[in-house]
Amino acid sequence: MSAVVLLTIPLLRVATCQATPLTPVPTKVEITERISRLTGLNAIFEIESIDEIPANSANTPFLSKSLTGNAIKVTFQQGALKLKSALPGAADKYERQFVVTLDATAKHLLSVFSPSMIKNPDIHRESVEEAEKLLRQQGETYSAWPESDPKVSFLEALEIIQKDGVSQPLLSQEIEGFYVMHSEIGLPTSPQWIITLRGGPPHPRMPKSIPLWQRNHSREFVDAMAGKWLSAASYP
Repeated sequence: MSAVVLLTIPLLRVATCQATPLTPVPTKVEITERISRLTGLNAIFEIESIDEIPANSANTPFLSKSLTGNAIKVTFQQGALKLKSALPGAADKYERQFVVTLDATAKHLLSVFSPSMIKNPDIHRESVEEAEKLLRQQGETYSAWPESDPKVSFLEALEIIQKDGVSQPLLSQEIEGFYVMHSEIGLPTSPQWIITLRGGPPHPRMPKSIPLWQRNHSREFVDAMAGKWLSAASYP
């Protein structure tokens, strides 16, 4: 698969804010507060359930395989995504159900995922191993989970992508996000929201000879502290 980088913008280091200390075993109230702080999704969706799952079932490239013990899985009720940055009259094309995974202490966000509710053969999701291989080929790694909370939530990052990004969340069938320390050759390591949108309109600049599942997605980078869209890539 040929990798196409759509745009790259230099990153800047900025001041960080520290996460609020939690009890060793977080309560449901604390988990709900953390989910709200990190994702902002509580403003749109109600929480359906909070469960424990094996921590290594998270799909964060470079990071999740080293996890042991349990993680916290928070499932939201189904509904439509609403973004203030959308054009007037624009609405979510799809029904969504977001699932957020936190580590056992609820300090680190491991992933945010809203899978396609419609079976679509033109949506392709690489395995963790495939994603890591593609990222290494481009000189990228996810080196750690940030020790400080983002200054913009996952929902705010979606707003930024809807306004400034290559793809639009409201037109994408599937949304997957990670909050990680992103490392790339030639650029400083920084905390970023890395959000992959799948099943959207195919990119017009990519030849039709390329399979649709490679043309209908993008991985968008948002500076989690400055709240700025940085770049996008068509891999992995």
